[in-house]
Amino acid sequence: MASVGEIWRVNLGGEREREQGGTRPALVVGKANGLAVVVPFTKNTARLSLRFTEPVSPTRENGLAGESVALVFQITALDERFLVAKLGWLSEKEREPIRELLRNLLHLGTQTR
Repeated sequence: MASVGEIWRVNLGGEREREQGGTRPALVVGKANGLAVVVPFTKNTARLSLRFTEPVSPTRENGLAGESVALVFQITALDERFLVAKLGWLSEKEREPIRELLRNLLHLGTQTR
């Protein structure tokens, strides 16, 4: 169904205290066992003041309706049936800042004991 790099409108369910909820765009950053690992977006650009966020401007290719913020710190896994509609995609170059934030957030590429 979905592929890494695509932006989908996803159903995140009801909002919880500090988590995004509802139906919103999200970037697919991984897939495994029928689940899509996604980074949700918000149109609330004030969220750029938070760590692990990245601005994403609308283009014909990505299908976003307006300026958006990738909420990398809210990465989550969803059953693919919660992916409602494909909006578009981000190029490798556009995804690189988000991948870098994911590496930092998850401490990937660093050795820890």
